Amino acid sequence: FTFFDVEDGLTDCDYDYLIIYDGEDTTGTVIGTYCNNNVPDFVTATNATGALTVVWYSDGSVTYSGWEATISQVCSNRPVADAGSDVNLCTAGDVNLGGSPSASGGTPSYTYQWTPATGLDSETIHNPVASVSNTTTYTLKVTDSEGCSSIPDEIQIDVNTPSDVFSSDFDETWYVCQGTFKDNGGDNDYLNYSNYTQSFFPCETGKMVKMTFTSFDLEYESICDYDWLKVYDGPDTNSTLLGTYCGTNSPGEVISTHSTGALTFVFSSDISLAYGGWEANVSCVCTPPVVDAGPDQISCPGGSVILGGSPTASGSVPPYTYLWTPAGNITDATVANPEATQSLTAIYYVSVTDSLGCVGTDSVSVTINDSISEYYTNTDAIYYTEQGNFYSSAGSTGGYENNENYEVTFMPCGDLYSVKLEFSTFDIEYNSTCSYDKLSIYNGKDSNAPLIGEYCGTSSPGLVQATNVDGAITIVFISDGSVNAPGWSATIGKEANCDNIGTIAQISSTGDGCSSGHADLSLATDIGTNPVQWQYSYDNINFTNLPDGNTSSVTGVVIHSTTFFRAVISVDGQNCYTNTVKYNSGNNYYVNDASLTGDGWCTAISDSHNDGLTPATPVAEVMDIFNNYDVGPCDTIFVDNGNYGDKIEITASDMGSSSGYIVILGASKENTVLNTTSGADNISVLGSGYLHFKNLKVVGDDLSRTNVFNYQSSDIIYENCDFVNSKEPGIMITGGDRTAGTESDDINVLSCSVLNTSPGDNAVLIQGDCKTILLDGNTIETRGTTSAEAVYVESTGKGAPVYVTIRNNTIVADDYGIYLNGTNNTISKTAIEGNIISIATTDQADGASIKMEYAGIDASNNIDIFNNELTGGKNGLYYGSTVNFTKVYNNIVHASQNGLIATSQPTGQNEVYFNTFYNSLYNLYFNDRTNPYWTVKNNIFANTSNDKVNGCVHVIGADAFAEIDNNLYFAYDEAKVAVFNGTMYATVAAWSAVNHQTQTGNGDENSLQGDPGFRDIANGDFRIYSTSPAYELVTDLAGITNDKNGTARQIPASAGALVALPEFMGIVST
Repeated sequence: FTFFDVEDGLTDCDYDYLIIYDGEDTTGTVIGTYCNNNVPDFVTATNATGALTVVWYSDGSVTYSGWEATISQVCSNRPVADAGSDVNLCTAGDVNLGGSPSASGGTPSYTYQWTPATGLDSETIHNPVASVSNTTTYTLKVTDSEGCSSIPDEIQIDVNTPSDVFSSDFDETWYVCQGTFKDNGGDNDYLNYSNYTQSFFPCETGKMVKMTFTSFDLEYESICDYDWLKVYDGPDTNSTLLGTYCGTNSPGEVISTHSTGALTFVFSSDISLAYGGWEANVSCVCTPPVVDAGPDQISCPGGSVILGGSPTASGSVPPYTYLWTPAGNITDATVANPEATQSLTAIYYVSVTDSLGCVGTDSVSVTINDSISEYYTNTDAIYYTEQGNFYSSAGSTGGYENNENYEVTFMPCGDLYSVKLEFSTFDIEYNSTCSYDKLSIYNGKDSNAPLIGEYCGTSSPGLVQATNVDGAITIVFISDGSVNAPGWSATIGKEANCDNIGTIAQISSTGDGCSSGHADLSLATDIGTNPVQWQYSYDNINFTNLPDGNTSSVTGVVIHSTTFFRAVISVDGQNCYTNTVKYNSGNNYYVNDASLTGDGWCTAISDSHNDGLTPATPVAEVMDIFNNYDVGPCDTIFVDNGNYGDKIEITASDMGSSSGYIVILGASKENTVLNTTSGADNISVLGSGYLHFKNLKVVGDDLSRTNVFNYQSSDIIYENCDFVNSKEPGIMITGGDRTAGTESDDINVLSCSVLNTSPGDNAVLIQGDCKTILLDGNTIETRGTTSAEAVYVESTGKGAPVYVTIRNNTIVADDYGIYLNGTNNTISKTAIEGNIISIATTDQADGASIKMEYAGIDASNNIDIFNNELTGGKNGLYYGSTVNFTKVYNNIVHASQNGLIATSQPTGQNEVYFNTFYNSLYNLYFNDRTNPYWTVKNNIFANTSNDKVNGCVHVIGADAFAEIDNNLYFAYDEAKVAVFNGTMYATVAAWSAVNHQTQTGNGDENSLQGDPGFRDIANGDFRIYSTSPAYELVTDLAGITNDKNGTARQIPASAGALVALPEFMGIVST
C-alpha cells in the first residue's frame, strides 16, 4: 500500500473498512481489518493457492481518499539455505562450509553466494573450503531456478588464539585451549551486582580444560556469602562442585576430569565492595591411556610368553600405538600383545600413545624358570613350568598370611602338554561354605575359565589336571583377617594334551576346486622329538598312512582327488590327532574293465567290491559311479582302456555347474570303447548339464541306438571322441518346447570323428528347440545305399535351432552334406564356415553340399555361408522353398553339376560375393521368379562344359537381379556366359547389353570375360595370379575384408574366393 485513508469508526472500524483474507475467498484466514489512515504493512499470501481476497465495506455517508496498493508476485516456495554448524578451532585451519545439503526446497537448480569471500576457495559453490586464521562469520544466500532467494544463513568459525581474553558479564560458553580467563572487570575491579555462568570446553577432542589461576582477590567472608566464584567439574552447574572461593583463597590449578573435558564457573558479587578479581591461564591437557603390560610371568628356557594385558591399553582417545622395549626377542614390538621368546630373565616396557599424542607406560617381568623349583601364592603371576613344588605363601615351612588375595596361573612349557598338580598336604581355615579362607582352582589360563573346585579345611584337591587347549591351571587363594593354618604343598607335573594340537595341521594349498596338483603339509607348532605320522583319506572317515609322511613337514604331495590330511603325534606314548586339512580338486573316480592291458591310470582290474575312488580300486562301469556317488562340479571319471557294454544315462540328478564340469575322460579315443548291448543309446544326456566327454570311442550297432542322445540338456562338450554308428543318428541333439530350461543350449562337438553307416540316418541330427550349437573341427561322414544328410538341422513344431555354427569340419556324404530344414519353424542365425564338404553322387536332383529350405528371417536373423570348399555332387548349394537373407561369400564351389541353384522366389535379400565357381552345367541356376532379391558381385564363374546349352548363369523369368556386377565369366568351348529365358549370350558384352538387374544400368557393366588362370585345378588349387583378369574387377569390398584363407583384401583386389599372393605373380598361360 502506497497510501491509505478511509473513514474511521466510533469504536473500531465501524463505518468504512477494508478486510484482507489469506486465500481465494472469505473462508481464508483474516490477515487484518483496516480503516482511518492506518496504512497496512506488506501483505503477502501464505496459502497454497497464493491468493489474497480483499473485501471493502462503506456506510451511507462521508467518503475519504481511499487507498492505492501495488500488486506483485513473490516466491511462494522459497529455498532454504544451510550454512552448516558453527565450528570451534584451536588454531588456524581449513573448514568445510555448508550443510548436507546446503540448499533445499524451492525449485532446483541452485546458485550459491557466500560472504565475505575472505579465505574461501570459491564463493559460489555449495560446500567451499574456508582457510580461517581469525574468528569469522560466513553468510550463505541461495537462489533457485525461479529466481527466489533464501533467508540468509550463517556459520561462525571461532578460532582460539593465545591472545584471547575471556571476560564477560554474561552467561557464556567458550571453546578454548589457550588464552586468559578474567573476571568481568578485565584489568580493573570486577563489577557489583554480577551473576553469570561461564563454561569452558576443550576445542580439541579428547583433551581436558586446565585453568591455572595467577591472581585471585574477591571480597572475603568466612562462608563466602558476599562475593564468590564456584568451580564445577563439567559442562554445567549439575556437574560436581569442586569448590567455592572468595578472598584470596585461589582455586590454584583446576583440571577437568569430566568426559566432556569441560569446566564451569559461576561468579556472584553483592552491592558493595569490589576487588581486583582474578586472572587465569587457559590450557588443555590430555589424559594418558591406562596401560597394562600384563602380570609378571615365569617362562621355560627358550619358551615364549604373550605380553600385555586384556586389554593392554584403555581410556583416553583410541586408536593406540604401541612400542615394546627391548625389542630383540619380540615378534612385533608395535602390537598390543606380542610374543616374547628368551632364555634369560628380562623386564619389558611398553609405551602407549593415543590419538592425541598422550603417552602412558607400564612394565612386566619375565623370569626364566631353569633355576626355580618352588612357587608360592605371594603375588599375582603366570608361571610356565612343568616341574617343581607349589606352596602357600610361607613356602615349604608352611603357613600363609591374613588378608591374602592372589591369582597364580601355571602354563605348560610345550604346546603338547597340560599342567597337573598333585597336592600332598592341605590345611587352611575351615568353615562349611569356605567363606573364610578358600583355594579355588580353574581349568584354564585365568579365573574366567571353568571352575574345577573350591577347597578349605583339610579337604585336599588331590590330583588336578588341565583339560583345556592351553593346558593351563589357575589358582586363586583368599584368606580373611584372622586365623590361618599350615597351608599346602603340591607337586607340579605334566601330561600329554591332545586338545592343544587340534588346530596345528597346515596345508600350503587348498586347491582350485577342480584341478589335480600338489601341496606341502606342515605343523604350526614345534613338536620337538615327538614321533609324527601324516595320514590321508578320501572320505574324511577312513585314514591311511601317507608314504614317507613321518616328518613334521612333507613337501610335494601329489593329489589327484579331493583329499583330507591329518597328523598323528605320539606324546609320551599317547596318540594325538590334529585337525583335518583338505585339498579340493574335485573328486576323481576310476573305471576299468577286467584287463590291465594298455591301461594308463588304473593299477588293478575292476571288482564288485571296489569303491572306484582310487586307481587301485576301480569299478566296472561308468554308471557304477553315478549310481553310488553324488557326482558334481569338477569331478572327473577316469575310464581306462577297455570295452564297456553298459549304457551311460545321465539325468538332472548329476550335473556340473558354471564353476566346473563333470568330466568323463577316456584313456584314448582308439581304445576306450563304449558299446552298449542293451538296445539303448550308448550315451543319454537327459536334462543334465555341464558335462564334458573326452577321448572315448562310442560304437553303435544293431544292439544299440544312437551314439549320443542329448535331450533338453545344456553346456555339454563332446571332444576328441570317435563315434561309429550303424543304426539311427550318430549324435542326436534335441530340445524341448521353447519353455525356459527345456531347450538344449550350448552344445559343443569338437575334434570328433562321426561316422554313420546306417542307410537313411544322419551322422549328426540337431532338432527342435536348440540354441548355441557348435560343430567344430570334426570329421563327419555318412555311408549308405539310401541318401542321408551328414548334418541335419531340423525344426519341429516345438521350435527351431538357432545360433548353430558348423565350422572347420570335413564332411563326406553320398548326396547331402548339410541340410537346414525349417519347414515347421524357420531356421535362422546359422553360420556355416570353413568346412570342406564332399558329395559322392549326383543321384538326387536336390542333392547338395548345403541344402536349405525355410531358412532366414531378416537381416539380423540370417544365414551366413563363408570360407567353405564345396565339391562334387549334383549341386554345391541348393535353395529350396523360402530361403531368405543368406550371405554367401569366400566359398570355392567346384566339381558339381550346378554351383548354386535356387528353385523358389525369396522375399528377402540374398547376397553372393567373392565366390569361386567351377562347375560343369551352370554356376548359377535360377528358376522362374527367383532372382529379383539377389545381389551377385565379385565372383568368378567358370563353366567346365563344352555343351552349348550350358552356361555360367542360367535365369528363367521376367524379373532380373537386384544387382549383378564385377564378376569374371569364363565359358569353355561352346558353353555360354548366360542363358536368360532361353536366349543364349556367348559374351559378357552381349550379356551386359541386356537389362537383367533392377538397379540403374543393365547389370554386369563392369564384369569381364576371360580365363581366371587358376594355379592348379587338378590338385584343387584355385589361387590366381596377379595378371588374372579377376584381379581388375573389385572396387567395393562389401564389408568382406579378408579372403577365404584370411588374407586381407585391398582395392584394387581380385574377384573370387582367394586373392593373388606375391609368390604367384607371373604369366597366365592358356
